[in-house]
Amino acid sequence: MNGLEQLRKTKELTKQKEKILEVNLAGLYYRPKKAHEIARYLNVGDRLELKRNPSNQYDNFAVKVMAYGTHIGFIPKVYSEKVFNEISKKDGYRVFVLDTDKDDIPHINIILFPFELKNGQYSFENTIVESSE
Repeated sequence: MNGLEQLRKTKELTKQKEKILEVNLAGLYYRPKKAHEIARYLNVGDRLELKRNPSNQYDNFAVKVMAYGTHIGFIPKVYSEKVFNEISKKDGYRVFVLDTDKDDIPHINIILFPFELKNGQYSFENTIVESSE
């Protein structure tokens, strides 16, 4: 099973528990050209990283979305406090590209899975996904 198939299977299983979050990436339009270029190369199933940004002037609970070490956008403000608090915990989230287009400034839909690392595997409630790290 490839990474995209695992992502789909995991999404279906975890959706039953309503423990995942699907959102559109916010703020890519305002990021520098480099962020736009990196975003255009993202594919469904690519893993992203989250970083808390408490000094953000618009949202004290801002959460940056990072791709290949570059800040490409934010978790939307309506969800930021929940995600901000969760990523400060031991388990946090794993984040993947769920859908994207290849426009000059792409629209990117991301999915966040709560996880727990056990024996080199990510446990998403009802299923185990092998770690590729």
